[in-house]
Amino acid sequence: MKFRVSKDDLIIFIIFCVLLLYLCAIAVLNFVEFGANGQLWGLNPFPAFGHKYIAITFTLFIATLIVIFTSVSSYIFQREKGSGFGLKIGEKEEKGYSRW
Repeated sequence: MKFRVSKDDLIIFIIFCVLLLYLCAIAVLNFVEFGANGQLWGLNPFPAFGHKYIAITFTLFIATLIVIFTSVSSYIFQREKGSGFGLKIGEKEEKGYSRW
């Protein structure tokens, strides 16, 4: 299965992934801190990438990314038939909306 994506959509997707990773790191730290001490951690995400929380952070990130990706992939990516797996950067032939 191959995917075709425009250059602009790929840049937006990468920025979105970085922002989503930041939000997942903050969510993990705030949840753990609130459960342990009854206070929120704050907006510093760096301790979430330490050996103590990295597995939880990336598990939450990947799970959230899969859910979001499956719900909006037809608007961003175009699937192409063929052998192998890959990503082509170029304009989509269809815009992801129904044609009547």
